[in-house]
Amino acid sequence: MGYDTNATELADFCAELTVGRRALEDRDATVVTSLVHELAVRVQKDISVLTIPLTQPPSFWNRLIATARNLCAHGVLDIVSKCELSDTFALRVTRELQIEPPSGDRMDAPVEAIVDLICTMATEGVVVYVPSDIASGAWYLWARLIAVLGPVKCAIIDKDTKQDERRRIIASFDEPVDEREYNVLFATTETAGFGINLPSIDFAILLTSAWTASTNTQATYRNIRAYSNGLARSKRIIHVIMSGSCGSVALSRFSRAAFRGKIGAALFPPLFPSDAAWDLPLLATTETPLTTEKREAIAALSEKNQFTNEMTTMTYEDFLKQLTKLEAPANHSIDFLFDCGFHGAWSRSAKQRSSAAKTKKGIRRTTGGGLQYKTLRAKNEAERAVLAGIATPHPTPNLTPEVLAQCTAQADLIKLGIQRAQNALDRGHVWRPSTSQDYSFLFPKNTSSDAPVRRMMITASSLSGSLFPSRPVSQNAYMRAGVELEPRALEHISKKYSFNFVKDVDKWTRALPSDPTFLAATLDGLTTTGIIVEVKFVHNFMDVITPAGATKKYEAYLSQVQAQMHVFELAMGMLVFYSIDADTGDMFSCEYWIRRDDAWLDRMKPTFALALATQRRRHNFDPSSL
Repeated sequence: MGYDTNATELADFCAELTVGRRALEDRDATVVTSLVHELAVRVQKDISVLTIPLTQPPSFWNRLIATARNLCAHGVLDIVSKCELSDTFALRVTRELQIEPPSGDRMDAPVEAIVDLICTMATEGVVVYVPSDIASGAWYLWARLIAVLGPVKCAIIDKDTKQDERRRIIASFDEPVDEREYNVLFATTETAGFGINLPSIDFAILLTSAWTASTNTQATYRNIRAYSNGLARSKRIIHVIMSGSCGSVALSRFSRAAFRGKIGAALFPPLFPSDAAWDLPLLATTETPLTTEKREAIAALSEKNQFTNEMTTMTYEDFLKQLTKLEAPANHSIDFLFDCGFHGAWSRSAKQRSSAAKTKKGIRRTTGGGLQYKTLRAKNEAERAVLAGIATPHPTPNLTPEVLAQCTAQADLIKLGIQRAQNALDRGHVWRPSTSQDYSFLFPKNTSSDAPVRRMMITASSLSGSLFPSRPVSQNAYMRAGVELEPRALEHISKKYSFNFVKDVDKWTRALPSDPTFLAATLDGLTTTGIIVEVKFVHNFMDVITPAGATKKYEAYLSQVQAQMHVFELAMGMLVFYSIDADTGDMFSCEYWIRRDDAWLDRMKPTFALALATQRRRHNFDPSSL
């Protein structure tokens, strides 16, 4: 064609991908053709679909829909969409609607699958798009994911994200992969559909479909339309679709978006080949959303295909081939395009609101240390979703059988060391960190700030504050509350995760086996399978469940847990933040799984050694006395 397309023109064209041909008809036809061809060459799309079966039977969904329609007709689709995404959401909704709750051996198995999928892509960077009408799903997944990856690596953008924070998060993804502040970005489709370019992220997950094809396109093309410096890139997109034997809202959403895309293409012909999904039979009836007829029509899918019965990843083309076997309803119309049944957020019934207004405020409970607890109540749907996310136990990260066996054996060794050390202590025997080898490097815990082991050694607990405080640390009300509540917190975690703890591990300190006078650590809890549990009381618990608050708390204690894992020679730790609700007295907790960073001690040792040498020299201390 004789026209040399440069990167600037191609980038300008990328910004207009969703604009119809009529908006570009004044341009030179050869320029448009060249740009289209150039983009097809430089940006390769690999689209696949993860289908997740719904775990609840048809009777559950029919009961849920019927009750929700009576109480809040305009929120039926929002409610069912969230319940399809998460069994935890379904449990919360059924309690509020006062109907029989969901059941199953593996609650939230679909969420676990989505979290695993995100984790496999997190190293290179991934953006997760969540439809704006179920934005709480983004917060719920965020709460589940940070338990594995930590809050410092997961960002979130929704309608409440301030512009400065939004720009900072987006800019961070332009950095090289190993220098990025974040690995995962959660974004709602409408907030991510405009003003965002993510050229350096090659992986995207679309968590179920939006109601319109244009919304899906606007969101996902934040990745596809752009590329760094005009270089060719391969983009991978995964659609997550929940499906069941009685149909699903997810399939209805996908069908409606496809049909609207077909209507839009007829009015405004696109520059690129049409989406094959536009030729699918109409999976939605002409009546109000989620009628019995619609669900029965979609249910035909399970009789002709197997992919709805098990979790399966397939190519986009194969997914569409499965859907083409679905018989369309007898009567077709586009009347449903103009109904408003899916608009409006879910709200409580008038009776429930009246009852809540009459409820008297609970008494603020007080600890023995004189600290008043706070009322833990969500102020918005995002906080409600996060509270739901932390209420469910997080699956233990996968460890190899060899590592699991080593951790269990090490826990047995610590347990045996505690028994030997206690027997020796009962006999009046005294020993020091340097001579603790016979007791698995354990020695009696000393909480005095003047003790040599706390003043002349690095301790794990000091890594969350000052290494060597210039004056004794006085216990404030928060610290007294933590001491008082620690046994209850460990009991709470034991029940939540079915843990069995090694007895009396909190009464002993362990020295680093490779250098017993250098680093020491004491544990709050140690499971019989070798998992370290460190519990922290927080007064303002609702601040901890925000991205900023979670990151601040997590970073404050991450080094302490890493030190504990190195000293006790274990591979996995759990950092727990907990509080008490003033009204009910119930305990709330959020947990983070932390893997041992084998290089952490080598990185930190020079800094620790310098600080320790300075401290010992200042006090003219002889290390051999330890």
